[in-house]
Amino acid sequence: MIKRISIIIAVLALLWGGYFYLEHKPEFDYKQAQSAFTSGGDEKAFKLAGSAYRSDITNNNYRKLFLDTIIRLDGSYEAQEALIEFVNDGIYDIYQTRAIEYFHELEERFAQKYQPNYIKLVPYNDKIIRWGKNPIKVCIKKRDDLALYFINEVESALMEWQRATGNKLVFVFDDKNPDITIEFEDLTINENAKDNQNLYIVANTEPVFDGSTLQSMKITLYTKNNQGKYFSAEEIYNTALHETAHALGIFGHSRNPEDVLYLSSPNVTKKDYKKLSQSDINTMKLLYDIKPDITAGKPSYSIHPKMIFGEPEEINKTKVSEAENYIRQAPSLPNGYIDLAQTAIFAKDYDKARDCLKRAIKLASDNNTKFIIYYDFAVICYETGDMNKALYYTQEAQKYRSKNSVTALLANIYYKKHDYKKAIEQYEILVSEYPQSIMYSVNLTKLYINQRKLIRAAKVLTKLIAVNPEAGEDKRVKKLKWVLIFGR
Repeated sequence: MIKRISIIIAVLALLWGGYFYLEHKPEFDYKQAQSAFTSGGDEKAFKLAGSAYRSDITNNNYRKLFLDTIIRLDGSYEAQEALIEFVNDGIYDIYQTRAIEYFHELEERFAQKYQPNYIKLVPYNDKIIRWGKNPIKVCIKKRDDLALYFINEVESALMEWQRATGNKLVFVFDDKNPDITIEFEDLTINENAKDNQNLYIVANTEPVFDGSTLQSMKITLYTKNNQGKYFSAEEIYNTALHETAHALGIFGHSRNPEDVLYLSSPNVTKKDYKKLSQSDINTMKLLYDIKPDITAGKPSYSIHPKMIFGEPEEINKTKVSEAENYIRQAPSLPNGYIDLAQTAIFAKDYDKARDCLKRAIKLASDNNTKFIIYYDFAVICYETGDMNKALYYTQEAQKYRSKNSVTALLANIYYKKHDYKKAIEQYEILVSEYPQSIMYSVNLTKLYINQRKLIRAAKVLTKLIAVNPEAGEDKRVKKLKWVLIFGR
């Protein structure tokens, strides 16, 4: 009996001790943080002060010390994250005012380090996309019917970017599993385009990504202008220099005519070899110091995106301004209207997006542009729940180009329409083309599970893990691993 009472007393004491510790832990952390801060243990002070602050963001002592530790770390990535958290915590006091001042001080410091630049125009919609690997593998697909300068000028453009970044970006030529593929195509245009003496449609670049993983970039360089004349060596070089920047992650356009990323108006021919400006170089270097949203490999970074771009709404506002500038410079081209439509889609202003796309389709003269317009129409219909129209526009887009994003959209449309057989067919195509893609394999696995085809589901997941071992640690895959018992 005495032994039982002793055990009960011990358990109660333990529970009380635990409660006491948890109740007073913030104060313990605060005092330890104070001591570490005084003795120069900045990292320890930062961690402990952060713990105390998050337990009670209204406590002035905790707020002051945490902000002091953030400033003491002077711009480290972790400190930037904490500063953004502090600025946005909703407590409007002298400490938040001080945090905002320090935020702007860091902004100015980063800006001065990389001046001049046009980094605000870089994002792809509201995302930062760039490579996190070095070297970057490039495949240039040759054509026997083209003059040798087409290849030579593209290679020269790649090497110029490598030189300008001090080998921070290195290119190797590899036909197997390239990161960037460069192709030459003959431009398909209508009769109206042939009558336009000023129209130059030279290239386009498109990313392929799976969630937050960048899979590849494809650059398409056209061989001839709308008059049927081959582009000159200078035009190929300048265009390759421009498109390589897109393939490296700069998706916007500069407003300075001296920059390679300047949006040329349609009546400007490119007779001279262009040089990378200091703004071009600084923008690229800054981009590769910012943590990306979508990447490949293990990127290094030292700057938080919000220190440069702000919130997604701010990025979209900048992209709206860029699109409007595009339209002012080149009102006879559809590109500006397409860009403006995409900003409207982001803002869920679908009526504005439709109006922009209707203007764009009247100006579209090549198949790639028509593909983009019909695909965006399909996205609008999908987002607004009109699956029949979404299916129609997706099929229209397919007439002009075959692309994984269209196949994925088709799969989702069929799923929404409860046509699971066709949805599975589309995802089978995607998994076949992109066997390492976690997103496509996971979605196909779920569809098979939905249809109670558990053996097939297990085979999809097993194959994914075989070709992409890291997928086994992905949380999306872990949730489905139970199905693997049906593959044994």
